[in-house]
Amino acid sequence: MSEEVLLTDPQKDKEIVEDFAYDMYVQPVAGAVLGCFELTLSFLTCCASCCEFRKLLRIVGTIFFVFSIIMVIFVMLAFKKLEKVAEIEETVGNVMLRNLNHLYNQVKEDTLVSRFTFELNGLQVLLGCCGLFGYHDYENATLWKSGVGMNLTVPETCCKVNRYDFLLGGEINFENGNCTQNPNSTNAVVDRGCAKAIFDDKRWKLLIGTIVLSSISLFFQLETIAFFVCQIQVLHHEKQDVSSELRAITAMVLKEVEANALEIQLRETGDNYMS
Repeated sequence: MSEEVLLTDPQKDKEIVEDFAYDMYVQPVAGAVLGCFELTLSFLTCCASCCEFRKLLRIVGTIFFVFSIIMVIFVMLAFKKLEKVAEIEETVGNVMLRNLNHLYNQVKEDTLVSRFTFELNGLQVLLGCCGLFGYHDYENATLWKSGVGMNLTVPETCCKVNRYDFLLGGEINFENGNCTQNPNSTNAVVDRGCAKAIFDDKRWKLLIGTIVLSSISLFFQLETIAFFVCQIQVLHHEKQDVSSELRAITAMVLKEVEANALEIQLRETGDNYMS
């Protein structure tokens, strides 16, 4: 059995895997980096507000405003990526389904067939799934059907067993010994494919990460807005105090000017009277 049967379009499948890797790993890392950057900005904003560094406050405020817009766009893109998971799930599942149809058989020796069979068996036991999209996938598993699966509907790893006993090579106790020929919801996994099982875990991790990042972003944005409001109030009060002082000084100056003018007028009047 040659490896050509694995992928009908290697370049396309490579792009799918790379896209999936970006969605699952690069995006959370980028979110963490952006979150740390936002935390730094918020800290600088707090310092600028508390210490009344007005120039720094203006600079950080401008940067934070632009960064907040970027974070909103990032969160929107993250939720949009979640919508693509189902599409990627179907595509990757189809690639693996081709492998199942041509490669799945019993484990005999260190061959390509053996490795794929071993890995799929492990997934089915660990994740509690059967096939890629369901147990009907084994109807077209030509290699398996022509060999050990000739009289079977599903392999033993689709039956409900103690997964740890199975992986450790211990005794396997099936709930129903006839599950490989007549699988049902009681004795076998018939309602969950492995493609969905794999991506469900990734989907929830991505969703939780997106929600956490959104919450952190919202928290620091509200916190920074609160500091801005406080700073504006302080500046407003300071402006009012300065205005009051200016009015008081102006009034005092006017009084002194009036007093000096009156004194000069009286002096001139007295001089005119004496003369």
